[in-house]
Amino acid sequence: MICPKGTNIYAALSGKVITAGWSDIYGNYVVVSHHSGYKTLYGHLSKISVKAGQSVTTATKLGEAGSTGISRENHLHFSVYKNNAAINPLEVMPHIYAEVQESSVDSNASGFWLDKLED
Repeated sequence: MICPKGTNIYAALSGKVITAGWSDIYGNYVVVSHHSGYKTLYGHLSKISVKAGQSVTTATKLGEAGSTGISRENHLHFSVYKNNAAINPLEVMPHIYAEVQESSVDSNASGFWLDKLED
C-alpha cells in the first residue's frame, strides 16, 4: 500500500507482537499474532515503535511507513496469514478493495482494514 514516509501504522487487530526487527527482504518489520490462528505482517517500516512480546490493540502504533529492505518507494507491505499460511487479505476483508479504490490511504494506514477477521 503506497503511503508517505512516516505514515503511522497501527495494528489491524488486538494481539501480541511476536517479531519486531530487521529482514533483508522486508527491512524493518513487525509480525502480530491474533486470535484464531491469524497473523499480520507489516513491512518496510522506517521506524518500529513496538517490541516482541508486547500486547497491542488497534490503537497501538506499530511504527511508521518507509522504504527499508528490498523496496523502491515508501509503502506498507501488509500480509495476512492463517495457521502460518499466507492468505489473500480480500478473503477476510472483502471491503478493502472498494475502500482502496474509492480513497487514498489514510493516516491510519492499516488499522482500518482487519477489523472483520473471522475464523
